[in-house]
This record gives sequence, C-alpha cells and structure tokens, in this order.
Amino acid sequence: AAINACGNGEQWQQALGLLDSMRNRTVVPGLVTYNTFMSTCEKARQWLQAASLLGSLRNGSLVPEGPDLVTYNSFISACGRDDQWQQIHWILEMMQSDGLVADVITCNSAMIAFERCERWQGALSIFQIIQDSRVVPNAITYSAAIGACGKGGHYQQALDLLDMMQRNDLEPRVISYNAAISACGADGQWRWALTLLEMIQNDGLL
Repeated sequence: AAINACGNGEQWQQALGLLDSMRNRTVVPGLVTYNTFMSTCEKARQWLQAASLLGSLRNGSLVPEGPDLVTYNSFISACGRDDQWQQIHWILEMMQSDGLVADVITCNSAMIAFERCERWQGALSIFQIIQDSRVVPNAITYSAAIGACGKGGHYQQALDLLDMMQRNDLEPRVISYNAAISACGADGQWRWALTLLEMIQNDGLL
C-alpha cells in the first residue's frame, strides 16, 4: 500500500527506498509488490528504472516465477509515457519468448503507448495483430484505433471502425467520435464530421 501511495504521488525514489528497506529486513517482496513498483515507475515516467526491474525479474534474481502479464503491461505503458515507442514490438516479442500470450489489456496498452508517442502507424499495426489473433477487442481497443486513424487523417478507416464497434455491440465513446470527427476534418470531409456530431447528440453523449 505504501509503494502504491508513492506511485500516486510519482515519488518513485521513495518507493525504491521502501523496497530496499524490505530486503534489508529480510522481508522478501513478491511479484505483486514488484508490479506495484513497476506501475510507480510508469506514472513517474521512469522507463529506464522500469526496464532495469524487468531485467531483474526475467533473470530470476528477484522472484522465481519471473514477470507476468501485469508486469509487461505496466512496462509497455511506461514506454509510452516516456516516448520510448521503439521498445514496444520488442517487448511483445520478449513476452512470447517468456511463454506469455498478450491479452486485450496488453494490446490496448501498446496501442495507447504508440498513440501517446504520435506513432499512429504503430497503433494500427497492433490493431492488425489483434484482428489476426484470438484477442477480443473492447471499446478501449477501438477508441485507440480510431484515435490513431484521426491522427493519421484516415477518415474512412475511422468510420469503418465506428461501424465495426456498433456491429460488435460496443457503444462508441465521445473520444471515439471526436477522433473520427478529427479524421474527417483533416481530410476535408465536413459532411461526415457534421453527421458524426449529430450521432453524438442522438446518443445523448453531449
């Protein structure tokens, strides 16, 4: 709980001190504790510290079981917050080598990380991986993909994704509509932009 509180305040060095204090008192932190510290590093934009922790977890020097999906998901988010988008595909490959299968949270984290780094092509590449796998996309997945289309100016793909959401019984969010409107505006498709605005109003989202 104390380490988590440090994460909320982005006091990652204090959290690291708490970990060291536990080890000095022969208290062995478990994977849940290390995952909490990983999340702290993410919030504090300390991806190098997060990478160091991941390496130590993988070599078995901290816990025998090694990192799990929660660890990797937090590390992907840490990379996104610190503009380290180049690491993301490498991380996904590392997960596979560790025998872990990416879930929808993993894929969403990767897509959001790419989008934060203004790498919309990367976000769409992750969406393609989802479509080619057994991962079932959720509203966050589609919103991130539509956001990537918005930044890339691909209005037709954004509209197709909105339609796909509804066909899969997922309600588009305001952020999804806004991203699609941005995509339409970037491509001069103002009639579509106005149509989407009407859809937001009809859905009671304004």
